[in-house]
This record gives sequence, C-alpha cells and structure tokens, in this order.
Amino acid sequence: MKNIIIVIFLMISAATFSQEDRRAVVNGEEVIIHTVKAKETLYGLTQKYNVSKKEIRGASDGMLIFIKVGQELNIPLPLSERTFHIVKAGETLYGISKKYGVSVDQLTKLNPAKAANLKKGDKLMLKGTVTEKTPVVENKPKVVTELNTKEYSVAKKETLYGIAKKFNTNVKELQRLNPQLGTELKVGEKIRVPYIDGKEEVKVVLDPKVIKVDKPLKRIEYTVKGGETLYGISRKYGTSVESIQKLNPGVTTLKAGDKLNIDLPEGYNEDIKIVLGDPKTPDADFSKINKINPLKDNLNDMVKKESYTVSMFLPLMLDKNDRMPQKVNKSKKINSYTEMSVHFYQGAALALDSAKASGVSIDLNVYDTENDTSTVGKYLRSTEVKSSDIIIGPFYEKPYSQVAQFSKANGIQAVCPVTQSNKLLFNNQNVTTLRTSLPTQISYLASYLSYARNTENVICLSGKSKKEKYLSNLFSERYNKFIEGKTNNYRASASTHNLTSYSSLHGFDLKLVKGKKNIIIIPILDEAMASAFFTQLTVLMSRSKMRGYEIEIFALENILDYHDINVDSKMRFNLHVLTSSFIDYKDEKVKEFVRKYRAAYGTEPTKYAFMGFDVAFYHALALNSFGKNYPAYYNQVQVPLLQTNYALKQSESNSGYENQSVYILKYQDYDLVRVK
Repeated sequence: MKNIIIVIFLMISAATFSQEDRRAVVNGEEVIIHTVKAKETLYGLTQKYNVSKKEIRGASDGMLIFIKVGQELNIPLPLSERTFHIVKAGETLYGISKKYGVSVDQLTKLNPAKAANLKKGDKLMLKGTVTEKTPVVENKPKVVTELNTKEYSVAKKETLYGIAKKFNTNVKELQRLNPQLGTELKVGEKIRVPYIDGKEEVKVVLDPKVIKVDKPLKRIEYTVKGGETLYGISRKYGTSVESIQKLNPGVTTLKAGDKLNIDLPEGYNEDIKIVLGDPKTPDADFSKINKINPLKDNLNDMVKKESYTVSMFLPLMLDKNDRMPQKVNKSKKINSYTEMSVHFYQGAALALDSAKASGVSIDLNVYDTENDTSTVGKYLRSTEVKSSDIIIGPFYEKPYSQVAQFSKANGIQAVCPVTQSNKLLFNNQNVTTLRTSLPTQISYLASYLSYARNTENVICLSGKSKKEKYLSNLFSERYNKFIEGKTNNYRASASTHNLTSYSSLHGFDLKLVKGKKNIIIIPILDEAMASAFFTQLTVLMSRSKMRGYEIEIFALENILDYHDINVDSKMRFNLHVLTSSFIDYKDEKVKEFVRKYRAAYGTEPTKYAFMGFDVAFYHALALNSFGKNYPAYYNQVQVPLLQTNYALKQSESNSGYENQSVYILKYQDYDLVRVK
C-alpha cells in the first residue's frame, strides 16, 4: 500500500509540473520557469526544487528581495537533468566532467570536434547516443605497447580518468582492456589495469626496419629508514609514489631496512627538502582529506636539509576534522579551512620545486595553528621557529598580530597572504601584508578616475557603518584633491549620496545626469545593502523617464564575494571591480601551473593554490638573491607570478610593507576581464 501511495504522489507531482512549469533556455542555462502562486515563499521554492536562494536569484533577472503572485522565476535545472553545457572562459573538459558526473571520454565522444579545441561559448552535449565512426586508415606504422596487466578494485569516488592517471595510462586504453565497462564505476568493481613489473617498457613498432626501446632513467637502490613513507621518499627524489610502486611490485607499506628501486628523473638534484613541524599532531593522517586528494602521506616524513628556513603557519584544523561526524555511506566532510590550507600548501610546494632551477635551497616547516593563540605561542617559543628566516601566516587576525609582535622582537619577517588590518603595519618593519587593503584600493581608484573619468558625473555612495563612511570620505577627499586645478572637470568635486534604506533610493535619481556617464562608486561592506542597491537601481532605471541614462559602477574587491547580486545586473550597469589579484586562465604560465597541479594532486587548483605558489616562489627567490634582509630590496625583486604583482612599499620609513598593486576588472560577456 505504501508503494502505491508513493507512485500516486509521484504521478501527481509530474502532472503538476507539466501543467504549471515549463523548461526553457535562459542565458545559455537550462531552467524551469515557475509562476509564483499565492502563499508561496522563496524558501518553499528552494525546498520544492532542491536549489538555494542564491541560485534562484542568480537565474532570475531583476528579481526583488520578495516574490509576488504571478511573478515568473527561473529555477536552475538540476545538473543531473541538464542536456548541454555552454563553455565558460578557463573551463576544461576535466572540470566540466566533474561538475556533471560524466567521464571525459564520454564528453569527447559526444562532442568530438569541440573537445579537441575547447573554446568559450562552445555548446557541449551532455547526453545522447554516441555514434561510432569508422576510423580512417592511414598508411603509417602502428605503435603497440606490450604491457602486463593486473586486476584492480575500484575505490570510493574513483573515476576512469583518475585511475588512468594513477597507472600512467589513458581512459581509452582502460576501456580497451575492459570492454564491459559502462560510463560509471561501482565501488569494488574489478577492472584490468596496465602493470609493469620493473622491466623496461618496450615499444614495438610494427615496421620490420625499426624497433625502439626507451632508455631507462638512472636507477638507484634505496634503503628505507624508520618512519619513512612512499610519499616522503617520492618527494625526496622528485618522482611519484606510482613510479616507485611500479618498480617495486607489491609494496604498499614500508619498514626500516626495506630495499627500493627508484628511477631518478632527468636533471634530479637535492636542493629543496620539506619537513612538517607540528609537535602537537606528529601522526596526523592526511589521507583522510580525500575530498581534494591532498598529500597522501604524513608531511612529517619529508627530509630536512640545511638551507634558508621558512615557517608556514596554516589553520589546518586537524583536530576539528577528527571530531567531525561522518554519515553512513557518505565520505567524511572536512573543515573548509583544512581544504584551503592544503591547497595553499600544495601550491607552495610546487613553487619550491620550480625554484630549484634557480639554485634555491629551502627548509619548509608547516605548523597547524588552528585559530588558537596559545598553540601559536607554543610554536613561537620553539627553537625551530626562532631560527626561521621568514614566517608565512597565520591567516587569522589575532594569531597574526601575535606573530607580528614576535617578528618585531626577533627580526624575522612575518608575511601574511590574506587581508589584515593596516594597524599591524604601524612601527613594525618586520610585517608584510600581500593583500591590498581597501583604503589603498579606494585611493588608487580616486587617482585613476581623476584622469580617466573627471569629465563625467562622479558620484560616491556612503553606507551606514563607520568604515563605509571612512572609505567614502577618503575617496572624495583624494579625488577632489587630484582634480584640483584641472580645466576639463565636469564638477569641481565628486557628488555624494548616503544609502540609508534597503528598499528605497529616494533622491538618487536627482544626482544622475543625462548625456554624461554616471560613474557610481560603492564602497559598501554590507552585502545586504549592496545587493539591495543593485535591486533598487534596476527598478529605478526601468522607469521610462530614466531612458538614455548611462551607468558605470566601480566597487572594491569585497563585492566579488556578494553572490546575491545578479550577474546580469553587473553586466547591465558596467560593473568594474578593484582587486589585488586576478587569475588569467588564458595566460600560458597559468595553464602550465594548472597542468602541473592536476598531475601532482589529481584535482583542480583553487585560488589558494595560486596564492600559495606566488607567496612561496617570490619569497624563496628573494631570500636566495638578497638574504635574510631581503625586504629592504623588495623594489628590486622581479619575479613572474600567477595571480598578482607584488608592489611592496612602506607608507613610512619605520612601517611595515603593504602590497599596493591594484587590478581593475570589468564584467564583459558574463566574465571578468582585466581593464588595467
């Protein structure tokens, strides 16, 4: 009886959907168009369609904070039901495959022409029947690799792509070895994988005149020391765990005295060794962090060698992860700060590998600071930290303030990669902050607009908080000073407008000028107020009397985190954003980093991975070039970075160093592009 009720309920639900809702394509996305009925709420719709408020707002152009009867809303279609995807800038087949839960091989088969040269705007089919084409036979010798195979049991969340990478092969080869495979793998499923037993791999060319044998790399026999792991040894010799296991079949765990065959990569040297300095959790099991496939063995086992010493303070939150509950049949979640920290570390590790080419020798000690000043205090009392040449981190304000005072007393530079208060720079030359502060951004904007937009109608908004009022006043003060004495100014000073209501822009229309571009500055730190401003501006500019008015908005980088602001509104009002970092996925250096990161860790790099690379690479080369007193030579350090340009300067002779580099970005074709 219960099953019958469920079936009837599903039939009624399906009938209701077909009568009231319809599917459509809006801005390249598949959506359900829902007409709001009496007593329906935004929360109720999120439960009905299993989406968030942010997703509904993002898909529904110009939607107000409250919904009303008869209003049509665009509800994003669940990813599992979508039939196509429009490629965005910087996207890859691998990333798209992970998003929709299909394999790279399936995407390639469904979109053979586009997959070969993926471009922004391409429409990729996600579902459909793959028609196998008869291959064109070319008059070329075939190359066949003679490999042994072994049986492999599929683990949780593994994909064909991941297994292919693990065994140094490709998806096509796995499918050839396992013709019975479907598009999805099951946990425990047995498949055949390539397996080399330590002998040279012989490539047999089916041409009687040519037989090619790949030359082996330099091979050594290594004796395992107590406590060492495969991952630690692979890092020591610049190889991978998989390569060591291929040369030593059956080896999964190690004990002191074991002998291992290791192939050394071409050009191998022992410049950089890394060690985890974490006396609190010496046996931390990083393998639990399987969500992002980070460091596979304990970092403690990496070998330390004399060189410049870098102490890295990260909120790894290892203890908190141990206490997080785990649901049945679901992978254990990890703390978001753990994920951030591991990506940051992994980016830094790649940077130190890259720095080898310049002869840099670094000892990297990583400490789990959590958000605990007592833990940080214990580390600061240790001999290892006191002998550091540089401290990177911590990320939290109170622990970083604690480290800043320690650095001043001990003459060690404390570098913070995330936003911190400018107060920490006062009278402390041993502090370096790498995120450009909001006051510095607003001052830069005043300078830029004073020569690029001084002939237009410039209006600066002010919010309710003291900091918002301070930023607004700072802009007006600097802008008015910069345009003083110019003869082509539209106004002698910037106009101002106070935002006092979430539901009204009373009087704002009187500040706008037809025939001029209206340049609006919004140094607003309250997400709800910023979102409400865009909503009310949309309403205002939709009135017939406002036709012909041009709007161009400039905001600080905090607006990038405000997801309730519709992208179409950002496009409509020509939103420009100031920021201290920008990842250009078309840049060749960025592409190369992404390739290396995927190969090393089997996952996509986050912005924290890019941040970790830039911080470590820049300061490793600075230390190598100028020694421990390198901050005095910041203006001479020229290093190609991935997401920023460090312009590290002091505001006073005895103050700390702040990054004063600023990018101006704008929304164009639903993407952020660099303007300046």
